[in-house]
Amino acid sequence: MDNPLPSGDKAFEGFSITLDKVDRHQAGVYQCTASNGVGEPVTVDMQLDVLYAPEITVEKSTVHTGEGSNAQLVCIIHGEPPPQVTWYQDSFALEATDRRIMEGRGNKYVMNIINVRSSDFGNYSCQAENNIGKSKSHIELTGRPAPAKFRSPTTSRSMDSYNLTWVIESAAYLQEVRLLYRKLELNDSHQIQGGQWHDVVLHSPAVTESKTTHVMSYNIRGLEPASVYEVIIQAKNKYGWNEVSDLYQFRTHSSNEIVELSEPDMKDLELTANVAAIKSNTVLSSLCAIFIPVYVYLRHSG
Repeated sequence: MDNPLPSGDKAFEGFSITLDKVDRHQAGVYQCTASNGVGEPVTVDMQLDVLYAPEITVEKSTVHTGEGSNAQLVCIIHGEPPPQVTWYQDSFALEATDRRIMEGRGNKYVMNIINVRSSDFGNYSCQAENNIGKSKSHIELTGRPAPAKFRSPTTSRSMDSYNLTWVIESAAYLQEVRLLYRKLELNDSHQIQGGQWHDVVLHSPAVTESKTTHVMSYNIRGLEPASVYEVIIQAKNKYGWNEVSDLYQFRTHSSNEIVELSEPDMKDLELTANVAAIKSNTVLSSLCAIFIPVYVYLRHSG
């Protein structure tokens, strides 16, 4: 009974309280205590239920997996009255099977797909409906690689090169990796702008930490001292290209800097690269409230 009221106050003194713009977060037990100094105070608990249409968030909008692996699709659903939940693949409603296990615990609704097949890849959705309304959210199940995650320190030990290391999760063999980097510069207005992109195409196999974890390294040479660069990576397996990675920035050090860094102990994989300058405007393929007046008293427990 110690939760604050929607206003943020711990308690309110008066004969009534009005809650404006009520939503599901105001639901709970409110406690009213009356005292006139004679005898013991009298306390009454009141339960406030807020009716609202379903609200859905997905744990992951894209789930990466491979054939023969297991996959888990998760929707977090709130609604009052409690909604009915239906799973779809594309536009077809799904039923539970030995390979497709559906369960709901509290607000968490999960569909586990056992021993994934190529026919399981595609667009899924969870739809929730009650007598107030309905909502739907989408999840993609794909065999494409997950976006690259960078492991390198942000400062190079060299003035003119940088050893870039990254990891990619992919159940299938990586057929090709594209690495694009460019220098960041100040224009005449002292605003940061990107220079010309350089495109590196990598074909050699990566080092594998596990069945699905691929670690790659490439030494970018010919850089300028005391400069900041940014890089993006995209990878392809037999299912297609993944989403472009987040932009990652690194810098080379100047001649008067003493740098003591611990970079990953990986040699340059000497990956076959086709380096070409591309224009900076290159576009990469694949990147309730309910208003009700409620009169309650004093303390709230959500």
